[in-house]
Order: sequence, then structure tokens, then C-alpha cells
Amino acid sequence: MLYLGWPDKQAGYLIFGTVLVIIFGGLGLHLLKQFFTGKVLVKITAAGFYDHSRLSSTGKLVKWEKVVGLTELPVGVQGQVSVRLKDEANYLAALPVYKRLLVRPQLKLGQGPLNISLQNARFVTAAQLIKIMRIYRQGQK
Repeated sequence: MLYLGWPDKQAGYLIFGTVLVIIFGGLGLHLLKQFFTGKVLVKITAAGFYDHSRLSSTGKLVKWEKVVGLTELPVGVQGQVSVRLKDEANYLAALPVYKRLLVRPQLKLGQGPLNISLQNARFVTAAQLIKIMRIYRQGQK
């Protein structure tokens, strides 16, 4: 008799379970690593800053010369920092379509197109970040 199926019904379940353990185990390890090591939300340099705090962030350098104002938005415990730019239309035009759609609600609320979310920040508040950013910004003038 010729049998072309699985040698045992349990083998299929075993293979499927092993694949799931590998996938979700790897994902769990990645999440634990991110939880303990953290993530860089904002990188501040003498030339400007890089925003990596949310999905709508570009991750590109925003030069201090383009920044008009920094304001604190009291959202949640940590808050947000709203950054007003000299030429917001050019900034928005450079964003991909899906990021423009994500930014649209904050523009309707009268906020800047660039909001730095500190929801996941552990050791800094919005007021402290604004103070640090103003020090770097004044060093450029």
C-alpha cells in the first residue's frame, strides 16, 4: 500500500506548533529587548534634531534655522512638544501621503506639523525637552 500523507497526524501539529513558537518567541524576545534597552525618540545635535517618536516622524534632520517655535502640549502624563516651522507647506509636501494623512488632525487643531510624542519617554518631560532644545537652538544664533 502506498501512503503519501503525513506519517502521523500529530506530526503536522508538531511542525505547526514549532513554527509558531519560533515566530512568536522571536517577536517576544524583540519586544523584551526594546522594553529594556529603550528607543531613541529624539536625537538633538548642534545642527538640529532628528525625530523618531511616532509613525508620522520623518527621522530626517530638522535644522534649527527652520524652527520658529516650540510649545508644550499637555497630552497625557508626559505630553508632547509641538514644533512650528518657517515653511510648513514644504515640510508637508516632502512627507509621504500616509504621513500627511496622519498629520492632518493635528493641523486642524492648530498645532504644528511636527509633534514630538513623549509617551514612551522614561526620563524626560515635555518641559525638560523644550528647555534642552532651546539651549541647542540658541547656540546656533
